[in-house]
Amino acid sequence: MLNWLVEEKDVAPHIPVLNKSKREDGTFSRSDFRYDPTSDVYQCPGGKRLGRSCTVHEGKTLLYRASKLNCDVFPLRLQCYPKEPSRMIPLNG
Repeated sequence: MLNWLVEEKDVAPHIPVLNKSKREDGTFSRSDFRYDPTSDVYQCPGGKRLGRSCTVHEGKTLLYRASKLNCDVFPLRLQCYPKEPSRMIPLNG
C-alpha cells in the first residue's frame, strides 16, 4: 500500500510505517510461515493452511487467512495471534 501512495499518488509519508513481518513480542513472525507458490497458500508452524481470502487496496495487497477452527485447537495459539480469532498475513504485491 505504501508503494501505491508514493509511486502512483506522489504522496510522501511523514509518519513511521509499521512493519509487522518480524515480531519482537514473542509471537510468530511472517518468516515462521512457509509460502507454497504452486498452491498459493501459506503453511503455519502447526502445519495448517492459510488460504488467500481477498485482495485489497486496488489489487496490491493480498490477505492470507487461517481457519478459526484450526486456530482454536492450535496449542501455540497465543504465540501465533493472541488478540484475534485467527491469523492473517498481508502480502504487498
